[in-house]
Amino acid sequence: MTDITKDQPIINEWSVPFNPLKIKDTGTHQVIEASEEERKNLARRFDLIAIDTLSAKLVVNNSKASHVVHVTGSFTAQIQQPCVVSDEPVTTDIAEDVEGWFADPAQIVSLHKARREKAIKDGNELPILEEEEDPEPFINGQIDLGEFIAQNLSLAIPAYPRADGVSFDGHSTDASEEHKKAFRNPFEALKDWKKETDNS
Repeated sequence: MTDITKDQPIINEWSVPFNPLKIKDTGTHQVIEASEEERKNLARRFDLIAIDTLSAKLVVNNSKASHVVHVTGSFTAQIQQPCVVSDEPVTTDIAEDVEGWFADPAQIVSLHKARREKAIKDGNELPILEEEEDPEPFINGQIDLGEFIAQNLSLAIPAYPRADGVSFDGHSTDASEEHKKAFRNPFEALKDWKKETDNS
């Protein structure tokens, strides 16, 4: 097993570094597209059969919040993953809007420290920060737009892909409904238990 230390850089499967110093006053537009090799590596990371296409159109701006970079835009992807019933490939087209905030690590620490000290001084609970107030750190002074999109892709991947015409034998064909039933409101379960107890 490889020993990964904190001194070793993390190599992302799809890395598109962007220097925040290159942001224009009107914002900088970026169009990025993952190569075949990068898509293969991402598919392996997300346990997919394949990622056939993956691209994004982004705008990088300096946010009104001091020292914070604001990234907006959208991405599209076509992925293949195994059907939860038959294991045959299921193709899904994904199109999602994205938004993220980034900042220099030193500025993030200063911001968090100032807010924490003020909350403690005022005798208040520590505030829950909005995303803009809790930005992701720059890595080596850069924003990795490829990794940013990869993380958003991971959130958009269907949890229960099912091929057309495939159903569960003797069960509901809606996997999401099965999931909801499995994790239903605990008070409903308590109510059912009470009924069974009363009838016994």
